[in-house]
Amino acid sequence: MNSPATRAAFDERVRRAARGDASAFAELIVAERAQMLRVAGYYVRSAADAEDAVQEAICRAFTALPALEHPNYFRTWLIRIVINVSLSLLKSSRRTVATGGAEANTLAAPREETDRRLDLMQALSILPPKYRTVIRLKYMHDLKLTDIAELLELPLGTVKTYQHKGLTLLRKQYRSEIEDRRRVRARLEDDRAAREETEMELESELESELHSLLHQWRERAQALTRRHFAAAESELVPFIEDAFPRDGAASELLFIRTKPGTDTGISVTLTPDGDLIDYAADPGLYHEADRQIRLEPDELLEIGERFVRDHYPDAFEQFNGPETEDRGDRLFFTFSQHAAGMPLPRSGFWIDLHRAGFVTGFKYFGARAEPALPDGLLTPEQVLEQIDRELELNLHFMTLHEEVHVPGDNRLHLVYMPNPYLTHRSALLPSSQPARPGAGDLPAADIPDPCAGSREPIADFMRRGVRTALPDPADLPETLGIREADYELLREQTTGREKTVVYRRRDEGKPVGEHGGTAESVKPYTLDDYMRERLEGTVKLRFDTVSGRLRGLMNLHEEVGELDLSDDACLELALTLLHAADPLLFPYLRLNASDEPDGPDTSDGPDKSEAEPPARRRTAAFIFSVCKNGVPGFFHQVSINVNRTTGRVTLYMDADLDMAELESLPLVPSLSADEAKRRLLAALEPRLTWATVYPDDDSGEKRDELRYALVDRKSGRGIRLIDAHTGQIVTDKNQPPLLDR
Repeated sequence: MNSPATRAAFDERVRRAARGDASAFAELIVAERAQMLRVAGYYVRSAADAEDAVQEAICRAFTALPALEHPNYFRTWLIRIVINVSLSLLKSSRRTVATGGAEANTLAAPREETDRRLDLMQALSILPPKYRTVIRLKYMHDLKLTDIAELLELPLGTVKTYQHKGLTLLRKQYRSEIEDRRRVRARLEDDRAAREETEMELESELESELHSLLHQWRERAQALTRRHFAAAESELVPFIEDAFPRDGAASELLFIRTKPGTDTGISVTLTPDGDLIDYAADPGLYHEADRQIRLEPDELLEIGERFVRDHYPDAFEQFNGPETEDRGDRLFFTFSQHAAGMPLPRSGFWIDLHRAGFVTGFKYFGARAEPALPDGLLTPEQVLEQIDRELELNLHFMTLHEEVHVPGDNRLHLVYMPNPYLTHRSALLPSSQPARPGAGDLPAADIPDPCAGSREPIADFMRRGVRTALPDPADLPETLGIREADYELLREQTTGREKTVVYRRRDEGKPVGEHGGTAESVKPYTLDDYMRERLEGTVKLRFDTVSGRLRGLMNLHEEVGELDLSDDACLELALTLLHAADPLLFPYLRLNASDEPDGPDTSDGPDKSEAEPPARRRTAAFIFSVCKNGVPGFFHQVSINVNRTTGRVTLYMDADLDMAELESLPLVPSLSADEAKRRLLAALEPRLTWATVYPDDDSGEKRDELRYALVDRKSGRGIRLIDAHTGQIVTDKNQPPLLDR
C-alpha cells in the first residue's frame, strides 16, 4: 500500500466501513484476517482460542470503528484490538497450546551453509548489538527504516545513525562482498526476468537462513525448557517451531513443546541472536500437590530475579520496579524504564509467577531512547475543562461482563456511554502540540444511530407469516449443509453454557490429531501449517447448552456454486435463519442502513466481474442492530453472511443477549444525562503518564508523549461508562490501575 492511489482507496474503504458499510468492513477483514490469526495465535498459542479471539475482535472492531479518526491507523488499531482480546482470553483461561497431528510440514535445518553466508554472519557478529540489529533488519530482511524504527521503538534519526555507523564498520570487514553485490544489482536493474530470478534466489536464501537460525537455537530453547521445568519426568515433545515474519523477514523464533496427547506445554521465543524475549509455561505441567504451595511475595520476587538474571544479568539495576499486580494464583511483576519519574510504555520487562514458586510467563522489551521533555504542560484542571465542553453521553443497554468490567455481573444494564471514549488526552500546551491532533484526542464521533436502521425488512417478514424453525442441535448440521458424507466431526468442547462443535470437510486432508511420540520422533509444525491444517475446510457451530439455541456459525470452507443470488434473495435467507434461531429477538432487529439490499446483482455472474474481489462477489453481508424503544444495544448486534453462489449461510454471530433480561430491563434512566455527566466528571482524574502516539501519515514516526490518562480517582482504572440507574462508575478490569505519582 505504497502508492497514493492505493492508500486513498484503502482510506476510503475504512471511512465507508466506519459509516456502517458492512461490505467495506468485510473487505478490510478479509485482507487482514491472516495477520489477525497470526497475532492472536502468538498470544494465546491455541488455534481454537485464536479463532475465538479474532471473531470477538471483529465484533468489537465493527462497533468501535466509527470512533477511529484517522483511516491510516486502521491496521495498528485492529491489531491492538486483537491483542487486547487475546490478553483478556488469557486472563480467563490457562495459557496453553492446542495439540495437533504428527502429519505436518517440518522445519529441517539445511545440510550446509555457503562460505559467503558464514563470512557475512561472522562480519555481522563483530558489530555492536544495536548496529547489528538495524543492519540485519534493513539489508537481510529488507525492512524500511521507518518500519525498523517502529519495530525497535526508536526515533528514526537514531535508526539512521545506527545504520550509518554499522555500515561503516561492516564495510571494513566485508567491503569487497558488498561492492560485488552492488554491481550485481546494478546489472540486473533493467532485467525483469533476472530480477525475478534473483528474488527467488533471495527468498530461497532467506528460507535457508530461517531454517538455519531455528536449527542453531533449537538446543538453547530445549535447555531453557529443561532448566525451568520442574516436572522433568514428564517428557515434552516438539510441537511448533517457526520464525515469525515481518514483511518477508524474521524477527522472532518460536519453539513450543507439549506433553504428548495434551494441550499442556511451554513456549520459548528467541531473537535471531538467541536472546530470550518471551517465555510461557502452563501450570498444568506441575503436579497438583506442587501447585498448592503458597510462597510470600518477596520469595516469589527472588525466584523471578534469578530467572531474569540468567538471561539479562543487569536488568534489575537497569529498570525501575517492581510494580506488583495480584492475579489470584499468580503475582505479576513489572519493571520499566522511567523518564521524568514515569514508566515508558513497552520498556523493561515483566515476569509472571505462580504462587507455588514457578515462572509462568516472561516478556522482555529492553531499553528505549528517552523522550524529550516539553517546555510546558496543561494542568489536570484544564484537561477536565476540555472534557466538560466536549463530552456527550449516549444511552445504551449493555452486558457488563465480569471478566471485563468493574463491577461486572454478566447481566444487562442500562448505561450512559461517553462520546468520545475516555482514553488519553494530550498533556502538551496547544503551542507545543503537532499541527494535527495525536491519536487519543478524539472529538465526539459522528456515530450512526443504530436504531436508525430499517425495520421494514423485519416487519415485512413478520407480516408474511413465514414459518421458520430450526431442528434440534443434533439434526441442525444436516439442515445447514453439513452432511455426514462430506464432513466429519473434528472436536467438541463445552464451556459453561456454551457448546462448540467443529466439523471438517473430508476432502481437505487429514484433520489435526494427537501430537504424540517421543522427543526424537516427533517433527514440529510451522505455525502457518498448523493453523491451516486446523482451520481450513472447517465449520464451527456454537450452541447454548440450556436452550439448545444456535449462537454462532463460521464456515471456513470456500465453496463456489452455480447460483447468482441477488441481495434481496440473500436477505431473505438471512432473515429466515435469524427468525428461526432467535424468534424472540427478531422484532428488535434493525437492518443497518448501508446494508439494505440494493436490488439484483447486474453483473454477468460471480466469476466474471473484474470490479470486485472474489470474496465480496460471493458474499452478501448483513449487520443488524438491536434496539428497544429507541435505545440501542452496545456490542449487541447480529452479523450474518450468505454465499451468493450456494445460498448457504457462512457466518452467523448472535447478539449475545438474554432475552428475558432485555424484555424486563427498564429503559427509562433513573439519572438524567446531565446528572450522569456531573458524577462522571467528579469521579474522573487525569493522571500524567507516557503514552505512544502514532503519526497521521507515513511521513512521521510514532513517539512517546506525555498524556493524561483518564482514570477513576479511587481505583486508578480507566473509566468505561456509568450505570444509568445506579449512577455507579464502571471501570476497565483489564487495565492495571495507574498509580498516582
